[in-house]
Amino acid sequence: MERAYDESYRYERIKLSTDILEQIIFKEEMGCKHIVFSGLTLRKLDLSEVDFAGVDITSTDLSYTNANINPQTVYRKSLYCANLAGLDLSGKDFTDVYIKMANLSNTGANIDPQTVKNKSIYGTNLSGLYLGDKDFTNVYITMANLSNTEADIDPQKILFKSLAGTNLTGLNLYNKDFTGVSIYGANLRNTGAKTEEEIMDKFIGTVKKLVKARNTKAN
Repeated sequence: MERAYDESYRYERIKLSTDILEQIIFKEEMGCKHIVFSGLTLRKLDLSEVDFAGVDITSTDLSYTNANINPQTVYRKSLYCANLAGLDLSGKDFTDVYIKMANLSNTGANIDPQTVKNKSIYGTNLSGLYLGDKDFTNVYITMANLSNTEADIDPQKILFKSLAGTNLTGLNLYNKDFTGVSIYGANLRNTGAKTEEEIMDKFIGTVKKLVKARNTKAN
């Protein structure tokens, strides 16, 4: 669906003067500007020259628009709950930027978990970005989508040892130590992970087979 939006509006965006656009899409409230339109409307507009400095884009859908977002200059450097999927964020600086629950998939963003605000990517969608060279020590990754990022996750070193609700599809977790790690609701498909539950299930299965064999022999 999102890809369809991208293709649909690639050559059909409405071009207006920057002054008029900013008057239309922004509303001044409580000391800062807010975006008043939905993502579907914003995708129809040419936002390439709009200045988002000082604009509160939290919980805003800018996905697959051509908005030029500088994470360092948006209001409070916060991308909280913002949907920026499909934007070109390559080369942007995310140092001390709050990205909790943001959708940054398919943006080309270079995210360093050690330098984002609070070392938190809680609930953040980073699917498809390259994170293979990043350090996740003491990073809060609960509920994050890290699928197909090549991230090297050590379950023993992440904050709270929590992978609860985290999507790790396609990562290499073979031979990783899951002792004491919370994996409730985690997606571990195609990771090669051997979790405590899997090990315990195999152990219980083996014990049941031995008991059954012994009972059969006794009879």
